[in-house]
Amino acid sequence: GEILHRDISPRNLMYYRSESGTIVGILGDFDLASDASSKDHRTGTLPFIALKLLEEGKCDHLYRHDVKSFFQVLVW
Repeated sequence: GEILHRDISPRNLMYYRSESGTIVGILGDFDLASDASSKDHRTGTLPFIALKLLEEGKCDHLYRHDVKSFFQVLVW
């Protein structure tokens, strides 16, 4: 099924170089992940949580918020 990770941060992103030389990225640490049907929980590493989740009192956690967290990790 569909899963929201909810904690995209540098410590949860890993990579390795395969034997062919290709770099493979891995998203780990799914302890805060949940089924996409339960969207109203806010968890994560504070500096990398999407601002909309922090600013609004009641906001569903959506896939785009995890994408914004990926972007914030890249900028960081």
